[in-house]
This record gives sequence, structure tokens and C-alpha cells, in this order.
Amino acid sequence: MIEQALFIPGISSMQLLSWTNGDTYRTNYFTNTENKDWCYSKAGIISAVYMLQKQAELGVLNERKQGTKLIVDSGGFQIATGKLAFDWDNFSTSAKNDAIRDKILAVQNEYADYAPIIDVPSLAMLRMPHILPSVRKCLDYTIYNIEYYKKQTVTTKLLNVLQGTNSAQANEWFDGVHDDGYFAGYALGGHTAQNLPLMLEMILRCLEDKNAPELIHILGQSRIGWVPVLSSIKTAIKKVSPETEFCYDTISAVASAVRGQAVYGWKKSNKKITKAVAKLPMVDIEQYGDLVNPFDTVALNGLTYAEWMLKSNSGANSNQFYSLLASHNLEMTDRSHNELIKLFAVDLLTSDPTGYKNWTSTDRGFLPFEYTHLHHLINDIIVNKDYDLIDKYRNRLNAASIADQKNCTTIFDQLFGEEEGDLFDEVA
Repeated sequence: MIEQALFIPGISSMQLLSWTNGDTYRTNYFTNTENKDWCYSKAGIISAVYMLQKQAELGVLNERKQGTKLIVDSGGFQIATGKLAFDWDNFSTSAKNDAIRDKILAVQNEYADYAPIIDVPSLAMLRMPHILPSVRKCLDYTIYNIEYYKKQTVTTKLLNVLQGTNSAQANEWFDGVHDDGYFAGYALGGHTAQNLPLMLEMILRCLEDKNAPELIHILGQSRIGWVPVLSSIKTAIKKVSPETEFCYDTISAVASAVRGQAVYGWKKSNKKITKAVAKLPMVDIEQYGDLVNPFDTVALNGLTYAEWMLKSNSGANSNQFYSLLASHNLEMTDRSHNELIKLFAVDLLTSDPTGYKNWTSTDRGFLPFEYTHLHHLINDIIVNKDYDLIDKYRNRLNAASIADQKNCTTIFDQLFGEEEGDLFDEVA
């Protein structure tokens, strides 16, 4: 049996605007007040920075379906990209900085079920090396933000954020921010969210808390090929900490929509599992325009292909078209994740729990038996709290990662690089 990791889709500021304008029936996959039975997401995540830009539209978030959860991220990603600027010369004394912290905490308190602390990601030092010359400097600023939060009234459940580009840095970061009992859980970012051995090491440390974390969340883990791996991690976590939820988020359904791309499933090629996307219009409208709901998604229910394309007459930035396409993409992404896990579960039925001990392949990318090897290896690491097993299979686990610990710029280039190429063909 495998426990599927909880997929949490990102929510953009443009979607908030579209939903507030009443375009909810087909496009609001989170609140969906007009059709409460259709709500894909048990949870959603949105940046506090985006919320501050669209404060007039925030009321719609309080109308979400009962039982759903909202994570309001603190803006660490925006710090890393330079879109959220602190007064770095006066980090702990600037009134401007305190105002930023107070505004972020205010929206987290009002809207969030869970809220990551304001971290200064280790990735930020690659964009601002003159300001953040080391991971230690990023950590010191993050520790200050934690202490600032502790002096304020906090009504939401806070998540401790973990960073670091290698094992030594990540462990130093964990020791620096750790406060068993103050936080409701953890959010893993940067390399701790993209490098599998580092992720597993930090998860083991999270699970050592006297109070079991309510939530362990992987920030920005969007590649569909990771879905079986993350589900293997959740399956093992549930064996040792049944009360802990394990989840991950991605904004890629929205990101693809911004580019006018429709997700239509997933594909396997060259030992990689990727999402299948296509630029719109995908087919000849004159020939196929009368097709009704060609993808069989709730988002496009009742619309012909031609009617759908007519909504794009203002381009992909047209709010209605954008939100409709983002909702369709989410539905197809969610469907792809579910299909992949069902296939993986079948492979597990006949797999050898000890097969990974004879695992010799060093190629990147995975065949089904390699996913099952990973599953059993991850199980033994987490259930037995075996750090040595991580070290023994570090090279094999690194091959499963987006970025290895030797090259910090790999993930940075993929996240922020100007030349994105086929990136979104690799992102789910």
C-alpha cells in the first residue's frame, strides 16, 4: 500500500482577481462557492507578497470549501528573486523592514491555516552575493525573523523553514532555527526540497522532535517524476508518525497557463516521466472547433474547443482565459499524479523489498523497478532512522535529484534562469 503525498496547488494573484470578479464556476478550483461539490484541492498555497498586492480580492479566500486548508507562504521565494527587498544594511533596526514583517504576519494570521516563517533562502546569496555572502548570513537573518515573530501575536500555525546547500549547512541551519514546541511543522526549501538525500536527512531530523510535526511540506517541488518518490516518503512517515501530514506544492499549472500552454497528461520518454503540454491553439479550430470539452475536464465542461479559444482573444493574460486554463491544467496535473501513483502501486505488489541492495544503475531517470527500489530504500531509511543508509546510497539518491550538492547553481538556473528552454515540459 502506498500513501499518496498531498498535492497543494499554488494560487496566483491574477486568479484572486478573476475569482473576485465572479468567474468562479469553472475556474475557482479552491473556493468554488458556486459549485461546492467540485473542489480539487484539500489545500492551497499562496504567497503573502501576492496577497499584499491584491488586498481588495482577499475576501474570496474566506469562502473556500469547508475542510480545505490554506498555506500562506512568507515570501522567501520573492526574496530570492529580488522581488521583495529588505533594507539589508539595517536589517534588524529598519522601520521599513518591521513594516514588511508586520504586513506579512497580518495576512498570515487572518487567512492561513499554516504559515512558513519569513526565511532568507540560501539561494538568495547567488543573486545577492554582496549582501548575502554565505549561508550563515542567510541563517542569521532568518533567526532574527523568528525572534521577531515570537514577540508578536501569532494566531496561525507556523512552519519552520529549512535551507542549506549541503549536509553540513542544512544541519547547521536546522540547529540554528530549531525550537521544538513553537512550530507546528516544517517547510523544506531550496536544496532541502530538491536534493533527495538532503531531503531525507532533514525529514529524519524533523521526526526526532518530541512533539510530532503536524505538517512537513516540500516547497516548490513540481516535477511529476517526483510524485512516486514523495508518496514513498509519506508512506514511510505514516509508519513512524501517523499524525504527520506530508505534502508538496507547485505553481506550474498557473505557470503553464501564463505561457498559453495546456496540460494534457503525462508521458514517459528517455527514462523520464514528464508532463505533456502544448501551446494553444493545439489543433485547427476550423476543423475541430465543434468538439465539446476535448480534454474531459470539469473546468471545460460544456465548452466547445472553439468557444474555449474565443476566450483567449485578449491573449493568455486575459483573466478569464488565464484562470480557466489554470484550472484545466490543475485538473489534468492532479489526474496525472493519480494515474502515476496507481501504476506505481501495481509495480510495488511484485517488487523485492531488498532489491535496492543490489542496485547498480547510475543513470539519471527511472524505470519502474528503480522507483520500487527507491520506495523500499526510503522506507528503510525513515522507519529505521538510518542516516548511514543515506550515506551508503547517496550517489544513487543524488541521481534522483534535480540538483546535486556539488552544484548549487543548477537549481537556481532552473528556477530563475532567463533561458528556460523546455523547462516547463519537465515540470508538473
